[in-house]
Amino acid sequence: MLQNPWFYLALGDGLLAEPVLAELAGLSLRVAERGLPPAVFLRRRQQGLHCEVVVYFSPNLQRLAQTRNAAPCPRPQRAGLELLVGGEGGWQWFV
Repeated sequence: MLQNPWFYLALGDGLLAEPVLAELAGLSLRVAERGLPPAVFLRRRQQGLHCEVVVYFSPNLQRLAQTRNAAPCPRPQRAGLELLVGGEGGWQWFV
């Protein structure tokens, strides 16, 4: 079992993922207003003409990640990540 795991959720096709990304951003922002320092990242993977989207939740968003059936994973590599939620402070997870 990973100690302080990150969580990932594969959303599939990039175009179909947009509504889910907007919803996740809103949910995470509400968590942030309660004083938790969340960070949600996404990675878009090109596969020919298609784009697959994967979302990564920082360890302190375990509850939110689990409500979405996200799976535990090691910290993702920073290269190619986009910050969805957490402001510039979210990048501190990679210092």
